[in-house]
Amino acid sequence: KSLDRLDLIVQNLMTITQIEKGDINMCFESFDLIELGKEVMDQLEKNAYQKQVKLKLLNSKDEAIYAIGDYQLIFQVIQNLMTNSINHAGSGAQATIKITSLSEKVVFELFDNGIGIPKNDLSRIFERFYRVDKSRTKGTGGSGLGLSIVKHIIERHQSKINVKSSRKGTKFWFDLKV
Repeated sequence: KSLDRLDLIVQNLMTITQIEKGDINMCFESFDLIELGKEVMDQLEKNAYQKQVKLKLLNSKDEAIYAIGDYQLIFQVIQNLMTNSINHAGSGAQATIKITSLSEKVVFELFDNGIGIPKNDLSRIFERFYRVDKSRTKGTGGSGLGLSIVKHIIERHQSKINVKSSRKGTKFWFDLKV
């Protein structure tokens, strides 16, 4: 387990370094963001079940909303956000994805009804290695790199990752071009 954790940290460090240096080749394409969201949810379903967190997609599964971006990198963004929600929202929480198509952009939202992020930590959560609750890190396997990677990937898509949190949950959102 320790070697797997160390390997993940090294991979994350390499990813963030490549993104920051502009060494990562981005492959922009049109893809169905709802389908991508479902794929991430399917992948994390077992983990969510074990943590007693319910996953929900507000959009119709038959609907398609297309966005332009790097499919693999946006997959990683959604996976990181959803994993954080599963690991930190708390038992009995629900993590929900909502995708909205506007005239020139698509808005992706992930929100949960968990314990939230303390106000003092909100401005720092996208920093490398920053963790809100250091005591929980061993149990959840966090390295403090996931949200930093999310921020860099979204910025490479000429967008911004946003967060809002209270004791009633946390919401992350970003937009992509149609």
